Amino acid sequence: MLIPTGSKCIDSLLGGGVETGTVTQIYGHGGTGKTTLCLMLAKSAAEQFKVAYIDTEGLSGERVRQIFGDERLFSNVFVYEVYRFRQQKVAIQEAEKLCRSEKIKLVIVDSFTSLYRSELEDENKQIKIKRELTSQLTFLLGMARKYDVAVVITNQMYTDVASGVDRPLGGPSLEHLSKVIVALERSDELRKATLIKHRWMKEGKSCFYRITDRGIDLSYFSSGRLPVTLSIFLSSSGPITTAVIVPGGISVSPASCTIPVVRPSDSALCLIPSNSSRFLTFKTTFFCPSSSHLLLKLLSDFR
Repeated sequence: MLIPTGSKCIDSLLGGGVETGTVTQIYGHGGTGKTTLCLMLAKSAAEQFKVAYIDTEGLSGERVRQIFGDERLFSNVFVYEVYRFRQQKVAIQEAEKLCRSEKIKLVIVDSFTSLYRSELEDENKQIKIKRELTSQLTFLLGMARKYDVAVVITNQMYTDVASGVDRPLGGPSLEHLSKVIVALERSDELRKATLIKHRWMKEGKSCFYRITDRGIDLSYFSSGRLPVTLSIFLSSSGPITTAVIVPGGISVSPASCTIPVVRPSDSALCLIPSNSSRFLTFKTTFFCPSSSHLLLKLLSDFR
């Protein structure tokens, strides 16, 4: 069974939603929308089922109201507020008991690694804490399989000192036990979601989204390229300049060049002019490589 997230972007990557019977990991830096996605997923599941939500970072009541709208729906969500890493294990065990007695179809741990991270400051406990984290996720995976529930965990990032690369916490153990992994990252004013691991969907696909007061908004697909901002400079003294959007790019004439960007949708593009002494600048952002047969001509004569 698949539980829709409520985001076309994420659902398209996941083949329709979060899969029951397994663990899905969502990782990314702060502000990439991990908690927003979890709340949207909880709302989607709560329309038909019960949800167990283990909160380790402190949910915003206002954000819950924004996402859920009807607060009565939130009554189908059992929230466990956890303040210490050792309490996290107890909360997970309580969630397992709920799976026996209630119509639970989704278990969320947000964030799975925030309290674990604080415990790592004590070097003498690091090995024990890492084993405990792996044990908790192993328990969650077993619970997902036994009760056919979807388990979603969020994960934080750290910078590998040796390589300088940002990586999710928990190492290979969390990567192995998480059967589906989605990475979230910032991309200028947008956010980017990439499917890192999946049991039956093509990995490496990405999409772009915005975080709004309603959740995660309209998305655009990408084959790995980030959005491209295009500026077209039209000379006030030169000949008529035509920019034509064609499949695979934008052709500008009389200059002989094709810029490899693609329109976001079949709707007309709105290019806002910015006047200067000699040039008129059209600037817009194009997303997602996709097939296009739309030809949009921008004609201007400023002689």
